[in-house]
Amino acid sequence: MQKTSTKHSISIFFSVLLLFFASGCNTLKKVKKDEQLLLKNKIIDRSASLFELNPDVEPTEIEGYIKQKPNRKVLVFRFYLNVYNLINEDRTKRKKYKRDLRYDKINTERIKKAQIENQKREVQNTKRKKKLPPKNPKLKDKDKLTWREWVMSIGEPPVIYDSSLKERSTEQIKMFLKNKGYFNSTVKDSVSVKKRKATVYYIISPSKPYKINSITYSIDDDLLAYYVFGDTANTLIKKGKNYDVDVFQNERERITKYLRNNGYYYFTKDYIYYRIDSSLKNNTVNIELGIKKQAIKIEGQDSVKEKNHDRYYINQIFITTDYNPKLKKTPSDTILFNDYYFLTSSGFAYKPKVITDALFISPGALYQSNNGELSYKRLSEMRAFKFINIQYIDNGDKTLDCVILLAPILKQSFTIEGDGTNTGGNLGTSGSFSYQNRNVFKGAEIFEIKIKGGLEIQKTLTENKDENNNIISESVIPFNTLEFGPEVNLTIPRFLVPFKLRVSKNANPKTIFKSSYNYQQRPDYTRSSLLLSYGYNWRETQFKRHAFYPIEVNLIKLVNSSDEFQEFIQNSSDPLLVYRYSDHFLTDTRYNFIFTNQTLNKKKGFVFFRANLESSGNILRGIYNLSNAWITPMPKEENSYTIGGVRFAQYLRADFDFRKYFILDESNSIVCRMYAGVGKPLHNLRELPLEKSFFGGGPNGMRAWKARTLGPGSFFDPSQTNFDKVGDNQFEANLEYRFNIIKVLNAAAFIDAGNIWIRKPDPNRPGADFKFNFSTLDAIAIGAGLGIRLDFSFFIIRFDAAVPIKDPALEQGSRWTFNKQPLKRTNLNFGIGYPF
Repeated sequence: MQKTSTKHSISIFFSVLLLFFASGCNTLKKVKKDEQLLLKNKIIDRSASLFELNPDVEPTEIEGYIKQKPNRKVLVFRFYLNVYNLINEDRTKRKKYKRDLRYDKINTERIKKAQIENQKREVQNTKRKKKLPPKNPKLKDKDKLTWREWVMSIGEPPVIYDSSLKERSTEQIKMFLKNKGYFNSTVKDSVSVKKRKATVYYIISPSKPYKINSITYSIDDDLLAYYVFGDTANTLIKKGKNYDVDVFQNERERITKYLRNNGYYYFTKDYIYYRIDSSLKNNTVNIELGIKKQAIKIEGQDSVKEKNHDRYYINQIFITTDYNPKLKKTPSDTILFNDYYFLTSSGFAYKPKVITDALFISPGALYQSNNGELSYKRLSEMRAFKFINIQYIDNGDKTLDCVILLAPILKQSFTIEGDGTNTGGNLGTSGSFSYQNRNVFKGAEIFEIKIKGGLEIQKTLTENKDENNNIISESVIPFNTLEFGPEVNLTIPRFLVPFKLRVSKNANPKTIFKSSYNYQQRPDYTRSSLLLSYGYNWRETQFKRHAFYPIEVNLIKLVNSSDEFQEFIQNSSDPLLVYRYSDHFLTDTRYNFIFTNQTLNKKKGFVFFRANLESSGNILRGIYNLSNAWITPMPKEENSYTIGGVRFAQYLRADFDFRKYFILDESNSIVCRMYAGVGKPLHNLRELPLEKSFFGGGPNGMRAWKARTLGPGSFFDPSQTNFDKVGDNQFEANLEYRFNIIKVLNAAAFIDAGNIWIRKPDPNRPGADFKFNFSTLDAIAIGAGLGIRLDFSFFIIRFDAAVPIKDPALEQGSRWTFNKQPLKRTNLNFGIGYPF
C-alpha cells in the first residue's frame, strides 16, 4: 500500500512539472497580433575587443542598463510566462464577478442578522447590569485573490517589445561607456522580428578610451595633505589607467575611510571633489583631486567660515553593562579598570577584563572609526548582549568621550524542543530539555546541560522468523531504535592554556569543553558511547577559521547483542565487520580549517573550503611501545594494546570539502561541490571504527541512494544484508541549479556522482577496492533529480526526488539505467537546510 502511494505521489510530481513545461509551447498565447514578445537582448561589440581588453567593462554590467528584460527562464523554459498563460483572464474576471456578487449577498444577510441581534441586545441591556457588547458581522473579503488570480500572481505577463524603452536603453549604454572613458563611442540599436518574437540588438562601436595622463592634488590643509600624500601608494587612480567614474568614487570612499581612521571624526566624502581636463591630445586626461576645508556656521549670521579639519582623540570611555533602553536608569555605582569607567545600576555582572579585551577603543588613543566597528563586532560575537550601542560625545576641545551601552541577554534559560529527524535517511522523532547559563563565571562563558532522547526507524541487521519463515514483529509501533543521553558543554571566550599566549583581538578565540553519553538500543544490539573532549577555535582573518582539538576520548561499548546478530557477523562475507562491531577506544587529535569569502548582505558568488585532519591512537601506541606495556596478550596477528580490556583505535584520516557558489541573479544560482576523504587504519585496530568510516547515499550526498546503501565500489552483495555499507575512501561531486518559483517556494535540479571504496582487495567483496585504473572510474555512481525547498529564512525544509542514472553494482554493460523504470527506482529525501 505504501509503495503504491509513493509511486502515485511521484507520478503526480513529475506530471505537474511536465504540465508546466509543456505549456511553454505557446508563449504567444496572450500576445496581441499587432505586438511582439521580447525574446532576448543581444549586445554586439563591433571592435571585438571591448570586453577582452577591459576587465572593468562586463557584458552583464551593460545588461543592467537595458530597461526592458525578457521573461525570466527556469532552465530552458520561460516558467513564469507559462504559468501566467495557463489562466484565461476573461474567465477569471467572470468567475470573480460572480464570486463578488455571492459575497455581497452573504455580507448583506450577515449585516441584517447582526442588526437584528444588536437590537435585541439593546433591549436586554436595559435590564442587565453587565452590558452585552454589539455583535460585529464577519464579512467575506472581496479583496482576497481567487485561485486563478493567485496562479497568475505567480507568473509574469508577457514582456511586449517597447521601442521607447529600447531608445532609453541605448542612451543609458552610451552614458555608461562615457563614464568608463569611451567618450566618443557610438551605440546603435536594431530589432529583428520573427513570428511575432523580437530580438533587440545593441551594437557598440567603442572609441579609443581616454587614459589618465597625470593626477594632482589641491589641499589647503597642510596636516590633512600630509596624511593624504602619505597614502598615495594605495591610490586607485593611476597614471596610464582608463578614465573611470566608478574608480573615482571608490577613491573618494577610500580616502574618507583612511582619514577617519586617522582621527578625522567629522570628515565625509562630500569634502572631496575632482576637476577633469580632457582637452589634451592623444585621448588623455589630467585629474585634479581636491579636498575642501571644513565649513563652520558663524553664530548669529547666515554666513559660514572655513577652517582646517580637526583630528580627535578619545578622552574617557564609559561602559554600562546593564543598560535597559526601556527603563533608562541612572547608574548608581562606578568602578575604574585600566582607565575604563564601568557604570551600573544593578551590580556588575561581568568581569571588566572580559569587556575590555573585546574593545579596540582605548583612552588617549587617536579616534579611528574602524576600531568602533571592530569593537561592535567582537561584543556581538560574545553572544552575551541583545543590544549594543557605541556613541561619541564631542567635548569641544578636539577630544571625544566614548559611551558604550550594553543590554545583557537573559542569563539563564530553559528550553524544551521536539523534532522530526532524518538521520541519513532514517526517520524518527526526538526531544530535548536544555539548561543554559550565558555568564556562569562572570566571563561571558556559556554553560549548557542538555538531555536528549529519541525514537527512530532503522533497518534491522537481522530478522526473527517463525517456523514458517515469516518475519516476527516484536512491537506494534514502527520505531525500533531508542536513543537517550545527557550532554554537558562549556564555552569560554578566550584561550585557556597553562602558559601566557598573546593573540590578536580579531582572533575571537574560544576554548570548548564537551562531554556526552549516548545509549542506543536497537533490535540487534545495544551500544553505548562516552565522549570527552576539549579544544580551541579561532579566526585568523575575516575569511579563515581554525579549530584544534588536542584530545577527544570516545569509548564505544557493545553492551549486549542478540545471538542472531553475533551469528550473522561471524558468517558474513565481510570478515571485517567483527572489528567494526566490537568495543573500542578512540583518542583523537583533530584539526579543522575553513575558508569562505562569503560576505553577508551581498549577492555575489563565493567559495567554501573545509579540510579535516585526524589522528587517533598513534601517540598512545608509541608510549606503550616505549614502555613495553603489553597490557593484554593478543593473538600474534592482532598485536594490539588495550585499556581496561578495550582496544583503542589507531588510524589517520583526512577529508576535504570544496564548494563554489555562482549567483546568477536574485532568483537563480548554481552550486558545484567536490568532496574527498581517505582513512588509513594502523596496527592497533585493523579497520576504521564504524563512526569514522565513509558512507555513500543519503539526503546530503548521493541522493539517488538511501544512506549507507551505496558501494563499496562495484561490489554487489547477493545476500542483500542490511549492514551499513562503509569504506575507507570516498569521492563525491555534485552540481545543483537552484531557482525561485514564488516567494518562499524554491526548486532545484541536480546531479550527483561518487562512491566509496575499501583500501585493499577483499576476495569476499570483488570490485570493492580502490585502484588507479578504469575500473575505479567505472565504479562511479551517478544520480540526478529535482527538489522543492521551502525557504523561511531562519530554516529551510527540503524535499528531493532522485533517480540512479548509473549503478556500479549492476553488471558491466547494464550499469546505465536511463530506461529502467525510473519511477520505481526514485528515492525520496527529506532534509532541513540545504544539502551543501
